[in-house]
Amino acid sequence: MHSVHLLAASDFGGDPAEKVADVVWHYTDGTTARSPLNYQVQLRDWERPQFEEPAHLPYAFSKVIWRAADPAQAARWLRLYRVSLANPEPAKAIAKLELKSANGSAAMMVLAVTLDNLAPGERRDDSEDLEPTDSAIPAYLIISVQSQAGVPVAGARIRLTSKQQLAKALTSTKNVLADAGGNVRVAYPIEQLENLELDVSHETYSSRKMVWDLKAGDVVPASYTIKLTEGISIGGTVVNEAGLPVSDAKVGIHRFWTGGEEMHPKGEQPDFSSKSLRTDAAGTWHATGLPAGILDHVGMDVAHPDYISTNITVGGGGKIEEQLPRGPIDWC
Repeated sequence: MHSVHLLAASDFGGDPAEKVADVVWHYTDGTTARSPLNYQVQLRDWERPQFEEPAHLPYAFSKVIWRAADPAQAARWLRLYRVSLANPEPAKAIAKLELKSANGSAAMMVLAVTLDNLAPGERRDDSEDLEPTDSAIPAYLIISVQSQAGVPVAGARIRLTSKQQLAKALTSTKNVLADAGGNVRVAYPIEQLENLELDVSHETYSSRKMVWDLKAGDVVPASYTIKLTEGISIGGTVVNEAGLPVSDAKVGIHRFWTGGEEMHPKGEQPDFSSKSLRTDAAGTWHATGLPAGILDHVGMDVAHPDYISTNITVGGGGKIEEQLPRGPIDWC
């Protein structure tokens, strides 16, 4: 067999080129090979956001072969891609195929799989690419990401979320990356727009966001500069009752709000998106980009199948050790 065809898409969006999953080829001789599936390369979200860019995926052997209007929201399309991947070892017999998730923000969704004795592109295909397009005219926001010293932050992750009040409330999210100059231009809808939220993050810096509340009279500018501050790094070790490291424990870090706090205030403010980490063979983990201004509103939970989960407030102190029923977690 020379290729495999997937009827697939992702559930939720991801960063451009972020790995969604691997197709793992298992051969009868015991060897394996991998074919990556990356967001905005081979596939993307099955719920298409308005004014999506690029209009078509760059991978030559991916195209939309099914689409339908979203029954829950007439302004949005649903779609599925046919993704054709070459067998890395076509001379070898295939024992099985495995789909291995990258555990990122975009979840893999596969509805059908077909093996083919022809390589991608060799089989005649006259079917139309059904990738939806937009009839409305968008507005554009030019975003510039800088450090506090005014140095461009290349590769910053930018998420722009629009909320419209159409026949039903419609929320659309776009994920893009800043270019080498720290800049990017993003299209967004203007029809019945009520709220626009800009979230910016980078591994080296703490995240910030800007919220425009159009119902309250805010006006979205043509361009906006957001300056990031250096983030705080934390790390720790998970051990059992004997002091031995616990590998592959899941460490989740998240922001929380206390009673009476507004979760989505307007204006520019520090921000923090949830992180999910795994301990290594030595039981250690490391996280970067925590915002100093809201550190007392950042929590951590640790879980492992052999232990009962625990919760810790990151800003609670420089070093915390919490006793678990079958061992402590040592955090510093």
